[in-house]
Amino acid sequence: MIDTYRLEEIREEIEMLREEAMDIMHEVHRSGEVIIYERAYRGWNAEIEVALSRSNQWLGQISMDTLEQTIEALEALNNEDEEEAA
Repeated sequence: MIDTYRLEEIREEIEMLREEAMDIMHEVHRSGEVIIYERAYRGWNAEIEVALSRSNQWLGQISMDTLEQTIEALEALNNEDEEEAA
C-alpha cells in the first residue's frame, strides 16, 4: 500500500511554506521593492502553486502531473490493489 496520506501531508506542508514565504515577500512589497515582489510572485510562487494543485489562479497548466494528480493516481492504484486482495 502506497502512503498517499503522507504525500498529502507533504503537499500541504509545501503549500504552508509557500504561503509563509509570500508573507515575507509582502513585507518586501510594502518596503517599496515592488519589482522584487512581482518577480517572486509571478515566478517561483506561481511555479509552486501550479505544481501542487490544479486549483490555482494561474492561466495554463504544466505539461506534467501536479502533486495532487499524482496522489489521486496512487489512491486509485491503492483502491485497485484492495479490490484485488478482497
